[in-house]
Amino acid sequence: MSAGTTESRPARDRRAELPGRITFYEFFEPPLDSGPYRVDVEQHVKSVQPANSFDQTFTTALDFHVSGVRFALPPGYVHAQFPPPGAQGRYENVLPHVVLAVETLPWQRDSGAAALGVAEAHPWLALLTFDGDDPPPAVQNGTVGQLLPAALPSGTISYPGLTLEPGESASDPCEFVDVPAELFHAIAPTVDDLRWLAHGRHVDETALARKAFADEAPPQQDLSTVISNRLPAPGGRAVCCLVSVEGMAPFLPPREPPPGTTAIRLVVLAWWSFGSVERTEAFREYFERLDREPGTLQVSYAAGPGTPNQAVQDALKMGYAAFDHHTRQGARTVSWYRGPLLPYENPRLARVPFSSADSLVRYDPESGMIDVSFAAAWQLGRLLALGDQAFASLLYDWKEGRRTQAVVDFERRFLGEQLGLEASALEVDPRAHVALMQAVVKPLLDALVGEGG
Repeated sequence: MSAGTTESRPARDRRAELPGRITFYEFFEPPLDSGPYRVDVEQHVKSVQPANSFDQTFTTALDFHVSGVRFALPPGYVHAQFPPPGAQGRYENVLPHVVLAVETLPWQRDSGAAALGVAEAHPWLALLTFDGDDPPPAVQNGTVGQLLPAALPSGTISYPGLTLEPGESASDPCEFVDVPAELFHAIAPTVDDLRWLAHGRHVDETALARKAFADEAPPQQDLSTVISNRLPAPGGRAVCCLVSVEGMAPFLPPREPPPGTTAIRLVVLAWWSFGSVERTEAFREYFERLDREPGTLQVSYAAGPGTPNQAVQDALKMGYAAFDHHTRQGARTVSWYRGPLLPYENPRLARVPFSSADSLVRYDPESGMIDVSFAAAWQLGRLLALGDQAFASLLYDWKEGRRTQAVVDFERRFLGEQLGLEASALEVDPRAHVALMQAVVKPLLDALVGEGG
């Protein structure tokens, strides 16, 4: 939708025309912005009967306040983060972003851009990415009172003209970060960039409902996303902070903060960190290394100059790769792994079922090497199965049913021995049996066990 329109979202029948797709929107306009409102009502009553002349006007007013999220996010507001918290990977070409479950949240407050003559809708949230060389400022736990002008350290500025709204208190907890003024001016988004760093999206219901249960609430469909304006530097740890820039437009680049400012104190609504691994080779280099004659599954290997290791070369030609292996006992070794995609037939060497991945670890006594290919496949298969909600639910119900049945069978045999009855004579519905044991039979069993003890 275009900026400035009063309709925040398209009609539902338009969304039905896009099954299985994600639709992006410039913004989702909230029904009411956060702030005070006043409703004035006037009623004019006049009699139509000349004999009963009556002509009077009644007026009344109602003041109310719309309180939106301001200093902290309630649980469940963050739908997803990317790169994932604690992840380690090559993210130097990915703009970090956070997906929010409340689709109108980034536009519920004013960034102050309107006071600068900007008519477009600008979000009041920004995602700042700090690199290890900055260095990242520490996220502090504090209270809302520490954002007020009287509590700010010398040289630190925060939200101009900040006043507490109804329902807010200076003792309310919050998280904040003190960003050096020079660093803030270097990495903060400009006023014009703000509106390009947030958008709304609608995920078609039929695309997600395939894995949902019939008795569950439908999955979240309307979402909002706030994107960072900075790529993480490779080879270090990056910290992302979702901060409030409510009323901060006059301080955003290219404008300079007031003279003498050393730090900007910002409210942190969510934050996480991840590792950005430095890339030493690109896609082109990987393919150039495959251009060899004769062709092999991997690059050649030699134990040292002029001393090729034939066993290792044979394993590499068969598609194996050597990986660091940390055992359960804490030892470190190197083990072979081979994926399922091979240019030749792979004979079946194992018979299912197996109770754990460890039972599929193979050891070669001649070379002293461990092969974890089957163990990795077992673990991957289990993770894929548990990732399916329908399968995971059925598996849980089956295990619970087996456990309940085992308890019922044991209690039935025990009770039959005590009462001199066959176990088949005590067959009832398992749930009713459990209720009976808890309400009536359990005291009897406790007494019998007590006398026998």
